[in-house]
Amino acid sequence: MAAFHGLAGKIRGIVESDEFDLGSIKEPFAAAQLVSSAFGTPFDAPLAEMVRATLVVGAGKANRQKYDASLQKWVVAALKDAGYADDKSATCDFAAAGSFKTQHDTGRNLFFVHVFPRCSQKTAAAVDDDAATVTDPAALSREHLLVAAELPTFSRTVSKKCASWTSKKRLLDALRGVRAQFAAADEKLMRREALDDDEQALYEIGSTDDLDEKLKTLLAACKAMVDAGQLTRLEKAAALEQMRERLDALRCRRSSRPCRRSKSPRAAASRAVTMPSRCSVERSCS
Repeated sequence: MAAFHGLAGKIRGIVESDEFDLGSIKEPFAAAQLVSSAFGTPFDAPLAEMVRATLVVGAGKANRQKYDASLQKWVVAALKDAGYADDKSATCDFAAAGSFKTQHDTGRNLFFVHVFPRCSQKTAAAVDDDAATVTDPAALSREHLLVAAELPTFSRTVSKKCASWTSKKRLLDALRGVRAQFAAADEKLMRREALDDDEQALYEIGSTDDLDEKLKTLLAACKAMVDAGQLTRLEKAAALEQMRERLDALRCRRSSRPCRRSKSPRAAASRAVTMPSRCSVERSCS
């Protein structure tokens, strides 16, 4: 049950069209439970644009065994029970909210159920407010959008909304904080302690494994920017300062002597800027 709550939370957290594989569902009750949790009530947050939740419910001969032969029928029946209409002409528009349609993608040889969820449209003022703060990773983290998103959606969102190295690094630090929250929740469960409401809500929309993959993706994006020389002068200085602090900390751990800062940070920074190394790149982004 918890796994389906987690998938339903991811579906309800999308802010742009996304795809979800239902190959793990092997009985009609599980399909009905997922559809009820994900689409039984209108999405909570107003959306700037209509979204489409694409449910993968079958495949051709090569991957047919992954999906139950009746999965599409179960999902369609559950959507109809939830009040959704089968509309072959539905498009990704707010006028289509509360409808669905099926599709056989012959190119990928997959069977889909495209769901256009019941939701409300953001007002123009709300969209303008979002645009004013769209580069603020903390705002995204507060809404748990990136924690709940599928990895492809996460990558696209980072590319669009965190274009600079600084914003990516800030988001990396924020998601590491969320990772620590997951670890704390895992420890409580290992001790058989109940999670509080906030911990339970976080636990249901993501997992440590999923978040670790996102952290790896984001770290790779940071390193790629450094390798490509895309940092500004101030970002280079910040990266070099972080590298120097880590080197100083490493020296402290390896020596019993008191920790001392490098004697000539300006000279060291100058040499590093003119002759960057891959080692420094990786340290500065991690």
